[in-house]
Amino acid sequence: PLVLASLGRRLLRANDAAGAIPKLAAAAERGSRAATTFEDWAEALARGGRMEEAVDVLRKGLAVAPYAPALHKSLALRYIKLERYADARAALERYVELFPEDDFVRRLLEQVSAGR
Repeated sequence: PLVLASLGRRLLRANDAAGAIPKLAAAAERGSRAATTFEDWAEALARGGRMEEAVDVLRKGLAVAPYAPALHKSLALRYIKLERYADARAALERYVELFPEDDFVRRLLEQVSAGR
């Protein structure tokens, strides 16, 4: 899985999201437990306009790596992009519970809660 995840990341960084998706999906399917695999896979899907799938991937990633801040933050931002504000608020609240020191996310939670 590590080689596939590395290839996927390299393709993503080269702006080849379509090429990255199958590599990253295969890495996850073959047992990658790295949060970066799921983060990269979700990013590749989002770049391809597949935002709902990106959310699903982030949720899978959180099932594997529940204390990965980047996955929590990315999930909340994807929900905001999808205008799923109740889901975004819940994701941000969970993030702040786990990582209370993050001022940026606390402010974002305030904005989402205020309906902005």
